[in-house]
Amino acid sequence: MIPGSLLADVQGTFSAHYPFLMIEFFENDGRRWMPKHAKIDSATSLKSLVREMQSIDISADRTVAAVLQDLCNALGMIVRMRRKSGKVWNAISLTDGWTLARQDAAGQYISSLMDGEDP
Repeated sequence: MIPGSLLADVQGTFSAHYPFLMIEFFENDGRRWMPKHAKIDSATSLKSLVREMQSIDISADRTVAAVLQDLCNALGMIVRMRRKSGKVWNAISLTDGWTLARQDAAGQYISSLMDGEDP
């Protein structure tokens, strides 16, 4: 994470590596379920959220659960990941033990199948 970065920069960097995955940030108010109003605006500066900048390993062989935990620890907020399925982004929960590479490949595969369907 680079000083002066926005959450949108973090999201963009992540999506550049994994185009069929996306991350979202939510206020950490102790609840497991995050209503939409708790979502943090992607134009928010990282500097306003974190005390010390650090890098997060988003290697292809890391699991979704491990990356999300690292992001939560570094940013002090709830981070959720979604996988693209055609034109829809579905939450990743049951398969968070999969690697980022496997999740991204699954999103690409599912999306390619759905692109072939009639609207």
